[in-house]
Amino acid sequence: MAKIIITIPMTEEDKKTITEITSLPSSDICYLRAENVTQEILEDCEVILGNIPSQLLQNSKKLKWIHLNSAGINSYVDILSNKDITLTNSTGAYDLALAEYALALIFALKKKIPNYIKNQQECIWKDEGKVESIFNSKTLIVGLGNIGKELGKKLYFLGSNISGVKKNLDNYPEFIEKIYSIEDLDEILSEFDIVVSILPETSETFNLFDIEKFKKMKKNSIFINIGRGTTVSSDDLYLALENNIISGAGIDVTHIEPLPKNHQLWQSKNLILTPHIAGGYHLNYTLDNVRKLAIENLKAYFLNKPLKNIVTSKKGY
Repeated sequence: MAKIIITIPMTEEDKKTITEITSLPSSDICYLRAENVTQEILEDCEVILGNIPSQLLQNSKKLKWIHLNSAGINSYVDILSNKDITLTNSTGAYDLALAEYALALIFALKKKIPNYIKNQQECIWKDEGKVESIFNSKTLIVGLGNIGKELGKKLYFLGSNISGVKKNLDNYPEFIEKIYSIEDLDEILSEFDIVVSILPETSETFNLFDIEKFKKMKKNSIFINIGRGTTVSSDDLYLALENNIISGAGIDVTHIEPLPKNHQLWQSKNLILTPHIAGGYHLNYTLDNVRKLAIENLKAYFLNKPLKNIVTSKKGY
């Protein structure tokens, strides 16, 4: 049975590099799709590069390290918390893709692009009226990790005034005007034109953005979520949009995925909703980063050097 299982798509050049790094025969390295991984294949496995169904890990006996091709680690933390298995993720690989996607959502909402697309589909020639600019706006990025910093930098150069929310109130980029803790949200939300959530799912962030949070936001503000879907109450977001509590929202994630066809969120006005596709491998640059990080960590593992992006189970990220 294979000692290393790799579900991350690798080039032929990558595979040669991996063979050189590990000095293992080809029979000990198994490349396959995640859905084809079975309990039997995992029997002698020591290392996994890529996401596999987390329930398969419950009975793994020889596994020492799993490196996820995702930044999110939700279903893996609970299963691995009581096992002596190192978990790393691909934090950093998705920064550009997600930052650009959030920026696209912000532009679309600020310039009423969804209204014009709808008008085009119905052959209606209509001026939708005044729009708003990113320039001189105030943006709050809730979750100022790598993705948040990348987005903040882009918005800053477009003339927005950037503030952030993060656990550690020290060590933040110079373009950030103010930094807040998550406990400050209720007091500060009313100050911002754009609120972007890039939060992981933890006990602290679950359903953090509910109707009470939306009521504290500006009436003409927009809300973006490219973090975890469970950090926002889908029902409350619908209510906030339906009752003009906020002016618009763009979300790439939902509380339940796929979002049921009969969920009222589908019918929300002033909402752009996409099916968790902002990251993934849609951008070649992202996949290149995922491959590079996995190979760098594999080399470190075989040289007994520290691994990048070790997940802390207590934090949940």
